[in-house]
Amino acid sequence: MRLPFGSGVFDAVFNLFTSFGYFDDLSDHVTVAENIARALRPGGWVVLDYLNLCVAERRLIPEEVVVRDGISFHLSRWTDATHLFKRIEIGHLTASRVFTERVARFTRDDFRFLFELCGLRLETTYGDYELNPFVEETSPRLVLVARKPLPQPVIDGTAVCECD
Repeated sequence: MRLPFGSGVFDAVFNLFTSFGYFDDLSDHVTVAENIARALRPGGWVVLDYLNLCVAERRLIPEEVVVRDGISFHLSRWTDATHLFKRIEIGHLTASRVFTERVARFTRDDFRFLFELCGLRLETTYGDYELNPFVEETSPRLVLVARKPLPQPVIDGTAVCECD
């Protein structure tokens, strides 16, 4: 995602199931958004599916143990000013493994700013996969739909504004 994957070659780019927000450096998130914008044709669309931070934080379960097929998973969750964290300790009779996930605490306004920075315009947001409106307090997801604007027509050297 951090490497360019085309220039003006796609009508749409999809980034689904919170597969964004995992980089250590904020500039890497900007790079990904720039790569998406670069890869889109004018008029192209990006659909980015993310967690709804408000609901995720409210429903955060600090500690739990889940057992599946005789394997225990000890889950610890917490937040700081910039990220949500989940530590997963997988216990088994012969071995255990520990993983820690971290995802950025991005809001709709953060994405709007990021998209605008990269030349994309946030058109709409949905709150779930049924495309219901986004409601910050209750929606399980944040599904963002942005568009790369069409070039402005030029008449006599002056750009003409086509207002929506």
